[in-house]
Amino acid sequence: MFRIDWTGDSLEATIGRPPKADNDAVTEQWTFLVAGGIDTESRFVLGGRLVATLYDYPTALAEILSNTFDTVDIDSIFIDSEIIGGELIETVRRFAGDDWVISAPDHTIIKGLRRLTPSNCIGFAQDVKWNVEPKPNVVTYPYNSDDPDLVEIDPEKVLTEEIQHEEDGEKVRVPLATGDEGDTRVQGPLVPDDAIPMLTEAFSDLAAQDGVGINKHATHATYLTDRSLRYRSGAGVRDEYIQRWAIEPTIGQIVHNFMPHIKGKDPKQRLYGMHIAILFYNWHTMINRCLSPRGLRLDVTDTQLLQAIRDVAFDPVDYDAFWSE
Repeated sequence: MFRIDWTGDSLEATIGRPPKADNDAVTEQWTFLVAGGIDTESRFVLGGRLVATLYDYPTALAEILSNTFDTVDIDSIFIDSEIIGGELIETVRRFAGDDWVISAPDHTIIKGLRRLTPSNCIGFAQDVKWNVEPKPNVVTYPYNSDDPDLVEIDPEKVLTEEIQHEEDGEKVRVPLATGDEGDTRVQGPLVPDDAIPMLTEAFSDLAAQDGVGINKHATHATYLTDRSLRYRSGAGVRDEYIQRWAIEPTIGQIVHNFMPHIKGKDPKQRLYGMHIAILFYNWHTMINRCLSPRGLRLDVTDTQLLQAIRDVAFDPVDYDAFWSE
């Protein structure tokens, strides 16, 4: 998603937000959802939608993917943290099966799983309650670690209620229910003769482990997924998700280089402007994937493309009149 500040009157198509500290006039934003490829050689945008409310997110994503499903092979879906409800998870399952990864929002269960994962460990929790069936898995991966070990955490043992009601100075350091003797969960093998140990089996004194408990800075990235670490590595989840950041330069180009400046209140005008920007961006991406007559890679800038479109599509008089309106 990306957002454009709105300083005008309140509109149904904009989303309210707390005013920015450096600009009290900005109290709402036009919010757009964009889906695109993240492969280095094919960063094309599949489509975009104007999102009037954040709850329209799953429907907007489904519309984009439905329109491209016949022409694009979807291997995996990677999504940044927004409002991650059951409907969104059902949507990504429909198009990618179990091969999806979403950055987990900071819900209570996520806080607990992060707090329980030692610094040099990958945490894996199966069947985490998330308002959808079947329940997704959660992977916590350390930001800075050398060859981290893998441990499984039983989400049913996380003290979510205690975390919800803790206050500053009374935080639960190790929010894990005691008495794991009755824990009968068994994780399937990563490789033959090598099972994933439960957290409490791997560490007899969990509270003494580095990174467990309350930290000023988050030590682990946390992801929702249907992937099982029986057959995939935690590093694979982390590394592939990082590639999602390839969409950020794409959004930057769309917003700053190709998006027309539209101050109108009409949502259709806003959506049209974004679609024009996506079209120009895709043209730019396609051109720079081609070779010159001499067989060299092209390096056409955004400005050069816009100048070429202007020179070919507009008579100078028409061009000046168009932009003066």
